[in-house]
Amino acid sequence: MCSKDEVIQEMKEKIQKIHNLIQNKLNSETTSCAISDDEKSLNDKKNK
Repeated sequence: MCSKDEVIQEMKEKIQKIHNLIQNKLNSETTSCAISDDEKSLNDKKNK
């Protein structure tokens, strides 16, 4: 079993990776429709 702290740390790392991916997208593509499509696909992956 994972300890609570280990799980929290793992989640923080995953959030950081996603945040970095979004940040890179924002930097490379400034169009809002491209960003909303990426967010939609991220949410679709989470829900599966």
